[in-house]
Amino acid sequence: MDREKLFSFYEKIYFHEMETREKIFTRIQITFALFFTGYSIASYMLRMLDFTSYEEVATTFAVLTIVSGFISLIGVRHLVIAFWGSEYKGMSSPIETDNYRLEVQKYASSIVEYNEQYPDNKQPIVDVDDMVSQFIYEQLRDCSSHNTKVNDSRFAHTHNSIRWLLVAAIPFLIASVLFVSFDLDTSSPRKETLIYNRSLVEEVDKLSHNIEQAALNNQNFQEVHREWLQTQNQVLHHLHQMLQQHQNQEELLKMVNPQNAKEDSNNVEQEKPTTAAATK
Repeated sequence: MDREKLFSFYEKIYFHEMETREKIFTRIQITFALFFTGYSIASYMLRMLDFTSYEEVATTFAVLTIVSGFISLIGVRHLVIAFWGSEYKGMSSPIETDNYRLEVQKYASSIVEYNEQYPDNKQPIVDVDDMVSQFIYEQLRDCSSHNTKVNDSRFAHTHNSIRWLLVAAIPFLIASVLFVSFDLDTSSPRKETLIYNRSLVEEVDKLSHNIEQAALNNQNFQEVHREWLQTQNQVLHHLHQMLQQHQNQEELLKMVNPQNAKEDSNNVEQEKPTTAAATK
């Protein structure tokens, strides 16, 4: 195969690899979308997971989902490697190629001048078109070879990411079947929906605080009332003791007074005869 046919072959390979680069880029974007869609669904299921009805099943679902997430991270790693860090080689711009052609022309002119000045030591004449063609040929060959290796590496990483995505989908599908079969969604219409009313909760909290305060005040009042009753009982007991002492004193006085009355009456009777005799 001559150089012209190789030139045409390398040219086709070069543009083919450039088209493949765009295809791989689109494929990577689609795979990224699949991963993020799966993460969104898993996060929703975990956020709405109901542990009240079937706690063991809900725990199994959470474990399977977490395992699926860790497995999928391997695929994300391959996808990141395929998306970033790859460098392609491109052909020189027309300006650079034309500048190279001008340099070759100057070099060819200098060779001609040198041969004219030193005819005994002539140098080979430079073919400008052949050198420019050789320059483009080498660039096509090198760029096509490099880009082929880059695309093969990116394609391998993309393929591995999809493979790990399928592996991660196995536990996630099992978890999804459990989620649907046992109706683990708290927002399901077949379950009661808890409505959180912040204003109502604040009013209930205030009412609870007032009730607690009233109960505390009532407890303090009961303690004060209990102390007052104890004091009153002590006062009544003291008064009862005083009254009993007073009654005892009265009884003693009654026992003492009859004796005094008898003595007084005897004295009165003795004085009466004496008085009568004095009158006679």
